[in-house]
Amino acid sequence: MAVQMINLEDVDQFCPCIQVTLRHSSVVIRKRRVSNVLED
Repeated sequence: MAVQMINLEDVDQFCPCIQVTLRHSSVVIRKRRVSNVLED
């Protein structure tokens, strides 16, 4: 519901931050997968 309250201008400003967060989370997931494989 909070997302609907955000202005398009704010979204444009936060888009880079969101993209970086998604990239970071994907890297963390990859590392976790690799660590799980190594542990097995």
